Amino acid sequence: MQKIIDAIYDEIDGLYTHAEMLRNSWMHKVAEREMKRTYIAGQTTEKTTYEMRVEFSGISFRIRWLEVGFIRTGGRTIRLTKSIACPDSGRYKMSQFKKANEWELLLIDTIEQSMGNVRVKLKHLGKCHNSVVWADKVNKKPTITTKEMKYRVERKDRSIKKIKQTMM
Repeated sequence: MQKIIDAIYDEIDGLYTHAEMLRNSWMHKVAEREMKRTYIAGQTTEKTTYEMRVEFSGISFRIRWLEVGFIRTGGRTIRLTKSIACPDSGRYKMSQFKKANEWELLLIDTIEQSMGNVRVKLKHLGKCHNSVVWADKVNKKPTITTKEMKYRVERKDRSIKKIKQTMM
């Protein structure tokens, strides 16, 4: 049974690599767009409203979108994020991104076509993992050792700010 669990982990790790690759391409395109903006006082209407995160969660990871906003209170600017609920189908609908500009909506749509498939595969791999673990618990002495995602994969530390610095 350990071989089955290891095969599931290998598949999840491969999906993580693919998701990080898609996330990096999204961040690079957003950074390029932000670098091309002209910031004239009071005339800038274009802004990036959504952020994509890939987060470790137990034996797997999750991919989610957040709506980002800024509020100015006194002399401080506070960054607020609001998570967008992921539908049961695993694929976000474009109607969920109401505040997105046209360019951002097109970018989200292209990324979401691939990320939706990754989410669906992750969901089913997680169910397979749970089934194998529960099947092993029937034995008095469990033979499976489970590993959380943070111990199996090295976390990528990339940000749009770092990408912008390399572009300068």
